[in-house]
Amino acid sequence: MNTQNTADRVTLSLPQSVRQRLDAYAADQRRSRSNAAALLLGEALRVMKPRTQAEAVNRA
Repeated sequence: MNTQNTADRVTLSLPQSVRQRLDAYAADQRRSRSNAAALLLGEALRVMKPRTQAEAVNRA
């Protein structure tokens, strides 16, 4: 069995109100908090206008 995880771990600090909304969404979707956060972040990044790495660095 291959147990290698190909995902990177990310740590976030969220305001209490955002965490509560995330927890409510996760419960409604029957997902874990981390799974719900990954799903929402992935969807948000998908709908954003794609930028190259150089554009992101120059914008910062």
